[in-house]
Amino acid sequence: MELRAGTDFAGYVVERRLGAGGMGVVYLARYPRLERLVALKVLGDVFAADPGARAAFEREARLAARLEHPNIVAVYDRSGPGDPALWLSMRYLAGGDAMSLLASNPRGLDPQRAIRLIADAADALDHAHAQGVLHRDVKPANLLIDHDRRHGERAVLTDFGIARTLDDTVTLSGIAASFAYAAPERFTNQPADHRSDIYSLGCTLYQLLTAKPPYPRKDQAAVIGAHLMEPPPSPRAVWPELPAALDAVIATAMAKQPGDRYPSCSALADAALAACTLRVSFARPANAPAAEQPSRTGETVPEGGASIEVDALIRQPDHRTTPSPPAKYLGPEGVAPAPHTDGPHGAAATSTPLLRRWRRHPWRIIVGVLTIVAAAAGIVAIVLNRFADDSPAAFVNRSSVERAVMSAYADLQSADCPDRLSSAVGASVRCTAVKQDSSRMYVMVTVTGSQGRDVNIAVDTSPN
Repeated sequence: MELRAGTDFAGYVVERRLGAGGMGVVYLARYPRLERLVALKVLGDVFAADPGARAAFEREARLAARLEHPNIVAVYDRSGPGDPALWLSMRYLAGGDAMSLLASNPRGLDPQRAIRLIADAADALDHAHAQGVLHRDVKPANLLIDHDRRHGERAVLTDFGIARTLDDTVTLSGIAASFAYAAPERFTNQPADHRSDIYSLGCTLYQLLTAKPPYPRKDQAAVIGAHLMEPPPSPRAVWPELPAALDAVIATAMAKQPGDRYPSCSALADAALAACTLRVSFARPANAPAAEQPSRTGETVPEGGASIEVDALIRQPDHRTTPSPPAKYLGPEGVAPAPHTDGPHGAAATSTPLLRRWRRHPWRIIVGVLTIVAAAAGIVAIVLNRFADDSPAAFVNRSSVERAVMSAYADLQSADCPDRLSSAVGASVRCTAVKQDSSRMYVMVTVTGSQGRDVNIAVDTSPN
């Protein structure tokens, strides 16, 4: 449904179109009775015609409307049971979204600015998770930018729960969310919880830092495969001047297993903030009072010692000066005293402890070294044997799998692995059919080797 300027829709007068996405179109509209501008989101006709989608939309919109948080876009009204279209009216923010910030910053945002926006979104997500609401579609385009005199620039999260409408009706789990930011479990039969939002928030942080999506690929099947199989990307591989600790933050946030990620979105934001701050601690006398420092949330946290915080992004080592060598004690004549070589052991007194032990018990050193070498050789042999026996290349021929899938899924209907596919591959297989729309379909095949290791292969079964 396309609305023109001046159209009267559900009691709102359309001013102009703000943007469009995979779920619908957003308009700037005016509510005449209050003379208030709102963002009016109208979902596509295909969802309004599906009774399941309509019921899911009404459920999720009702939950989202109850969320009250300064970093969550307020929902004013929604479509009723008798409305021909599904729509939401929300608070209008004129600052655009995070994608518009990246358009004007092609090298990515300043890390401090990016982390500040992520922290705003993290607070909003943790609040929603505490209410039992998942977002399911965290991405830069859903981080709206607000400006006010008191707080300056801040991020406000929108589209809570709307992706759930599509997940439950039109497609399989995960397809409603944007492929570039979806957690690996969204493409499988594993249940998704708040940790899926943490993964997507990590993807969003990566893009704000680098101005690139985490897995830029040519087609959606390759993006799915990257989320399932490839390691988390490194921000410093794009911009080496970024703090090195941010690589570990992204790797934890985008861990393949949900249990390996941060426990909350705020924990991710705190780790990112700490990665951009160099903390140098000094010992404090035992009788000195404990120092307290504010955390990101404004709470005071006792420290074990006094500390100095230096912005690692601004303050760099000064290579223009050379540190002075340590001072030496000079004797009364201005000459450094010579080391003592007399005594019962003579010059041997200045030798190292290892050298003295070697002279006394050489056979113990030899036995110890040989034991360490033998243990290391055994570990290497075990690792090489495992990868040699059950590496992906040892039991999976990707070309054969792709041909078998294309043959087995010629009708584009079944979502289960047929018996002839297992016979053709020669190993245990599991299949997940990922249907984007009526014309495109992907099949994710999981092949299990003899030792239980899995290889995921995405095959595009769409007709040319």
